[in-house]
Amino acid sequence: MKRSTPRSNPEHLRNFLEACDNLNITEVNKQLAQPIPKDIISQGMHIIIEKAEKGDRSIECLQTLLDYGGNLEYINKGKFKILLGRTMLIVAAEQKNPSIVSWLLDKGIDVNQLDEEGNTALDISVRNKDNPYSDCVRLLVKAGASLNTQGKPRQILSPVILPPNF
Repeated sequence: MKRSTPRSNPEHLRNFLEACDNLNITEVNKQLAQPIPKDIISQGMHIIIEKAEKGDRSIECLQTLLDYGGNLEYINKGKFKILLGRTMLIVAAEQKNPSIVSWLLDKGIDVNQLDEEGNTALDISVRNKDNPYSDCVRLLVKAGASLNTQGKPRQILSPVILPPNF
């Protein structure tokens, strides 16, 4: 006999995503008591990364969602247009949040994963005029981010410009 997976109701999913949007860790944990599809959990992770601020409890919440089946390689294709087509690492780098960039890299996320437009997290950091020696850029480069963008060397981060201990 085939077991069926319990279905989540739309209101429950909406409440979960709203709790993620509000960075309400207590409510996120409460909502996780009922089944939530893994792609919705991953969307929640995207939202938390976009809303996170340095020093908050977002990494704790992200770890909980990862433990519940969130996918670090997930590219958002949901209703949240601001995050559409972006990787979690790109969102964290765009938010200039080195704590989350570091956490994602420690979890083994692909530092060169492309979004739907062919960008990496390093591309986004450089394009957003992030200081080439910023913590996020430094973390991405040390993790092996490609110094080429769409087949061309990045002028701002070429090996000639980077100091030896970068």
